[in-house]
Amino acid sequence: MSQTSFIIHLARATMRKSNVERLAGTAPGDVCVVDAVDAEGLTGGVIAEWTGKTGRFPWYPFELRKSEIACFLSHRKVWEMIVESGEPGAFVFEDGVVLDSAEFEKARGLVLRYAEPHHFIRFPCVRREAPGMVIASEQDTHLFRPAVIGLGMQAQYVGRDAAARLLDTTRPFDRPVDTTLQMTWMTGQPAYSVWPSGVSEISSDIGGSMIGSRKSVFERGYRELARPLYRVALWLTSRSKEG
Repeated sequence: MSQTSFIIHLARATMRKSNVERLAGTAPGDVCVVDAVDAEGLTGGVIAEWTGKTGRFPWYPFELRKSEIACFLSHRKVWEMIVESGEPGAFVFEDGVVLDSAEFEKARGLVLRYAEPHHFIRFPCVRREAPGMVIASEQDTHLFRPAVIGLGMQAQYVGRDAAARLLDTTRPFDRPVDTTLQMTWMTGQPAYSVWPSGVSEISSDIGGSMIGSRKSVFERGYRELARPLYRVALWLTSRSKEG
């Protein structure tokens, strides 16, 4: 199976450039560094074109930040490239990750033995997902379908058909890309995970998150209240849709 790795990198995030170079040297196959969509360049027209109320339940309780919109559009940009490549799929990395060569190779090998063009497989940085169904195992590495899909878009294997399906079902979008992918009943795209993944994140050491922003005391308080309620609603909806 031919392999391509896409690395999403924001050009003005200069503190991440050295990590991108290191990641390009350890990522599998042919490596393509993709210019991320810059939140600072998003106009009101572009935002209106891509986002809006979708009526999808559970309703997302927060207003999308420009950085979250740019992140979503960056991943859509790569999904389009995967579809256009004609290859079965590709690895996708954000520019704040590092790979443990030995551990990642085990995870990658297991994934490639089972991956099909319709698969979306996460390489999480932290173990937060409980396996709902184990697909395959090799020694201490496991490929599974999570009971609840975790957050984060740091590293994935995205099949060509999965990329096409996500492009079709995420326009417009009304929430960040990672929680959109939790809504498998809406996207029609299941997500799998492999653990240990061999992927870790060092964003805090190279300039911090490009998505976060300062929040007022009121906004922080509101988020603390709304976030768990949204997660419960998401979980209940997931159980009812998949049950």
